[in-house]
Amino acid sequence: MAKLLGVTNDEATWEIVAQWGGNVSIPSLKKLYERHLSRCNELEDPADDDDEEEEEEELRHTREYCLRAFLLFLVGVTIFANKSNKHISLI
Repeated sequence: MAKLLGVTNDEATWEIVAQWGGNVSIPSLKKLYERHLSRCNELEDPADDDDEEEEEEELRHTREYCLRAFLLFLVGVTIFANKSNKHISLI
């Protein structure tokens, strides 16, 4: 989760403990997607041109995290859906 979805190690550990293993709850994934999407919108607004290369790199990573979160949700609730509809397996 930390490497591919852009969460901190503490957030990933909390989610693993809360979901009893390699799962992420659907509301947590939605919040993560919204957080990355809002961060993309912030980075796309040119406020300061001093660190343009660093901002472009951060924007690229944030877009990747946002897309991964969306695709994980999409695949998790359609193809690999479980009966509980409460969590998505990360495996």
